[in-house]
Amino acid sequence: MIRIADFNSVLQIAFGLNALFYGFDLVPQTESRIRELAEKHHKLAEKKIELTKNHEVFPIGFVVSATYPFHKRILTRLSLLISVIALAYMLYASFHPDAQAPAVLIWALLLPAFLIPWVAVRLHSRTVKLVEAANSTLEKQIEEAQRKRV
Repeated sequence: MIRIADFNSVLQIAFGLNALFYGFDLVPQTESRIRELAEKHHKLAEKKIELTKNHEVFPIGFVVSATYPFHKRILTRLSLLISVIALAYMLYASFHPDAQAPAVLIWALLLPAFLIPWVAVRLHSRTVKLVEAANSTLEKQIEEAQRKRV
């Protein structure tokens, strides 16, 4: 058995990392980046259609809407759940300074607390990279069309 109060600083980091980082930093940043890239994609698509008269464009809206909302919903709920549990442990330890918990239970809380933000960053960056890849493909197609015109 381990005193919960010994892990208060780690639990505070886990709480802050999950609740604040994911909900207030990663999600808004990713959504604004996707919005910017989608606008750029739309402009590139119009330019490609103008140059090549080919309306075939990668459907980034479908890709983003098929993956991003699901990941966001699941990871938000998991992040909030872990944050509430960490906060509950900190409150309990503050009222009962000698409270103890099994080491396995503490590790079972801390492992997902630090794993969920890592997974969130990976999944969100993957979505952004897919949109960037679609834009770079369009840029290459535009360059080829411009070279053929000259």
